[in-house]
Amino acid sequence: MKLILSLTATIALFFSAAAMAEFEFDKSKAYVGGGLAYNSPDLSGFDSAIGFQGFAGYDISDSVSIDESIGLSVEVGYASSGNFSWSGCSILGVVCEWNSNGLWSTAVFDYQVKDKIKTIGRIGYDLANASGLIIGAGGLYTLNEQMDVVIEYVIRNRHKGLQANFIYHL
Repeated sequence: MKLILSLTATIALFFSAAAMAEFEFDKSKAYVGGGLAYNSPDLSGFDSAIGFQGFAGYDISDSVSIDESIGLSVEVGYASSGNFSWSGCSILGVVCEWNSNGLWSTAVFDYQVKDKIKTIGRIGYDLANASGLIIGAGGLYTLNEQMDVVIEYVIRNRHKGLQANFIYHL
């Protein structure tokens, strides 16, 4: 696990250093988004929960070109898993529960499948109280020049979930 994190950090530093060498902020490459997630905990006995996330992203495909058919963006955000509760556990009448809330950062790769449809994959790090690696995959549908809808399955350190997000390009 530490090897994966070290490799991810090294790759991120390499890409960010290359991108920053010629970086000039272009508002048209920036976006914001948010949505809901149906999360399942990795701990047995706990119920699933509905969480939320908000994020900002920036397309760095022009600065860091892997392949012209593959896009690359970086995202940072805040997520809350919702409260995972275990009704079978009660301490003095209080139901046992836990959650994972905090900041995260990922690299998001996309590949154009059809005119308005892309597949996406992500890898990054979750800085929440259940910190660890984040990986995910899904699809993106473009509504118009400024709006996208994304459905993806994301795996985090202590829970996984199906999330739906709305993206607005600035």
